[in-house]
Amino acid sequence: MERCARNARVLEIGCGDGTECERLFQLGASYVLGIDISEKWITEARKREIPEKLEFLCQDISNPINGEFDLIFGRAILHHVDHRSVLWTLYKCNLVQGGTLLFVEPLGENIIMRVFYFVARNAHTSDERPFMLEDLLWLQSHFPTAQVYPFNYTSLVSGVVLSALGIRIEDNIIMRASDRIDVWLARHMAFLKPRFRQFILVIRKANPDFQ
Repeated sequence: MERCARNARVLEIGCGDGTECERLFQLGASYVLGIDISEKWITEARKREIPEKLEFLCQDISNPINGEFDLIFGRAILHHVDHRSVLWTLYKCNLVQGGTLLFVEPLGENIIMRVFYFVARNAHTSDERPFMLEDLLWLQSHFPTAQVYPFNYTSLVSGVVLSALGIRIEDNIIMRASDRIDVWLARHMAFLKPRFRQFILVIRKANPDFQ
């Protein structure tokens, strides 16, 4: 993401207190706009503001966003909204030719996460809807350049077990091994993709004639 942001106009959706926006600007982005639906977070983010270079806006992403950007990204944002409509609008109206959409989102097919969502209902907002297989198929059919990079499959189980045993998962040999297994599974077992815990979505706007 840092490479995509250099000398680029960047939009972060769900920017929170603006930490990531500020970091990308310091790494060389020409302009960064962060938007968030929370007035509280935007108030905090504006403490970092640099007029016409690093700016923040309180806005619902379901509404049109002004401006065009080379990089548009967000973390765990799309599953709170009508992601199909939002992605399509961002692609058509806000992403420049050659630009990139980049999002990290949860998947909902994993049996452990399904149980978690069912048991811990109060830990989630009513608008949450993790991406399912049908959503991944929709992405592939509507965005030919879409790339899906799933992660956190065996590492999800390993993390749960280690945490239950009171073992730190940071820089743990079992977690490192699980991550390597996950990479292999993602590359060679395509049918498992929807069953990972999360995925990185990358969509590049490469074809000016794409409708």
